[in-house]
Amino acid sequence: MSKTDTRVAKSCSVPTYAALRDKVRETLLDGMRRIEEARVRTYWQTGRYVQEHVLFLKEKADYGKRTVLRLSEELGIDKTELWRMLQFAERCPILGSCRLLTWSHCRVLITVPDEKKMLAFADRASKEGWTCDQLRKMIHSGKSLQPRRLGSIQLLEVPKLGLFNTYQIKAPAGVGWPATETLAGRPGKDVLLLDHGFRSFLALTASESRGLKAGDIVEVAGTGSPDKGGGACPPLRFSGLKKSNRTAKDLYTYKAYLEKVIDADTYWVALDTGLRGIGHQKLRLQGIDCPEINTPEGKAAKKFVEKLLKDVPCLTVLSHKNDKYDRYEADVFFNDKNGKQIYLNNLLLEKGRAVRLRS
Repeated sequence: MSKTDTRVAKSCSVPTYAALRDKVRETLLDGMRRIEEARVRTYWQTGRYVQEHVLFLKEKADYGKRTVLRLSEELGIDKTELWRMLQFAERCPILGSCRLLTWSHCRVLITVPDEKKMLAFADRASKEGWTCDQLRKMIHSGKSLQPRRLGSIQLLEVPKLGLFNTYQIKAPAGVGWPATETLAGRPGKDVLLLDHGFRSFLALTASESRGLKAGDIVEVAGTGSPDKGGGACPPLRFSGLKKSNRTAKDLYTYKAYLEKVIDADTYWVALDTGLRGIGHQKLRLQGIDCPEINTPEGKAAKKFVEKLLKDVPCLTVLSHKNDKYDRYEADVFFNDKNGKQIYLNNLLLEKGRAVRLRS
C-alpha cells in the first residue's frame, strides 16, 4: 500500500511470510514451467513450418539452408537457433515426451544421432525429471537406454467410484443465498438444498427435507439396490430421499453421455445429476495431459478417442474440483463390447496418447 492509503485489509490470502513465500514460489515455478512448455511448442511448430515449406520445394538444391539464412536476415532470428528448430521438427515429428522438457533439453537431444536412442533419452528425462546437465552426462556416458515398455509406464492409481443417486444436503447460506430471501416458497433460512455437484443445487420442499439437516448424506429412496457406478446406464428416477449411511467418498459419481470431443482429454458431456437434474459440462481428464489439438499428434489423439467412444452408450464420471484452475476434472470409465470396465485416463497413457501431469 502507498503511504497515503490508510485502508486496513480485513482479509489476506497470504497472512504470514511463510504463506507468501510458498505462494510466490508456486506461482513463479508454475508460470515459468508454462512459459517453457509454450516455448518448446512454438519452436517445434516453427521448425515444422520451415520443414513443410522446404519439402514442398525440395527439388531446389540447398534450398533449406538458403531459406534458413533468409528468414534469419529478414526476421532478425539467430540462424543457428532457427536451424535447431528445423532439426528439432525433423528429429521429433511428434513432440511426445519432449513437450514436458525445456528447450535446453531439446537442444541436447537433437545431438543424439540415433532416433530411437534420442527418444528413449527424452522419455527417461521427462519421466525422472533430469536436469539438462544430467541428460547431457547420461548421453555422454554412452549408456544405452531402452524405450519404456508398457509395464514400466507410470499409470494413475485407479480411483474407487462412488455410487449413483448419492448427494449431500447443504444450507442456502453455504452457497451465498440470503437467509431472508424466499426460496421454494419459504424463507431461505428454513430451506435445505440438495447438492447436485458442479455448483448446481435443488431447493427441497418441506416434505422432501423432512428429517434431514445440512451435512447429511442422502440417497434416492425406492430404487431397490444401490446403483453402483461402473458403466451401467440407469434411467432417470426419483421417488423421494432417505438419509443414508453412505459417505462423502460415495459422492459425485454420474452417468454421462458424450456430446463432443474437444481434444483427447477434454469433452462436452450431458450428465444425469439426479433428481430431475441434467448438467451440461465441459470436463477435463484428471492426472494426464494430451497433445495440443493444433499439432499432428493432438489431432491423432482426438481421432483415437472419437473412434474409441463412438459406440459407447454412456460413460461413468467421477468428478473432482480443481481449485487451482477453477475447473472440473474427471476420472472417466466405460464398458467395452465385452462388458469389461475401462479406465479411460489410464488407457490414453498406455496407448501413448497422453503423459502424466507432474504433481
